[in-house]
Amino acid sequence: MAEWQLSIQQDDKLADISAHMNTLLTPAEAKKIAMELSAAMGLDPQEVSNLIDTHPNPQQNPPRYAPKKKILGADGIIRITYGFNIAPIPEKPYQIYVAISWERKRNKIRFRHEPIRPPPGYEYLSMAPDPNER
Repeated sequence: MAEWQLSIQQDDKLADISAHMNTLLTPAEAKKIAMELSAAMGLDPQEVSNLIDTHPNPQQNPPRYAPKKKILGADGIIRITYGFNIAPIPEKPYQIYVAISWERKRNKIRFRHEPIRPPPGYEYLSMAPDPNER
């Protein structure tokens, strides 16, 4: 399961979307998923495999890995990134996150006076901030 976050620009265009897995993963599980993500992004899967293999204790020596792929689109640059969050559980130390962001031409900054509306088809979701977050 993953927790998803969306950011919306002032002109109601999607700025970024990210997912953080709630599931804790063993090194082998993290390596399998990360290698699949690397292959899907056209990156070298062996690079992430070597990284996990050379970090047997990620709590003390966390791997620094955030491969990025840039795609030039008609509406700006799309960046796709993934990496690891490290949990304090030695047997299952990894969580994976994936982020997609758009670098768009920015218009003049304006302040929103009305609530953010959910995108079409998602009207049942609340766009209100999580009251538990500060």
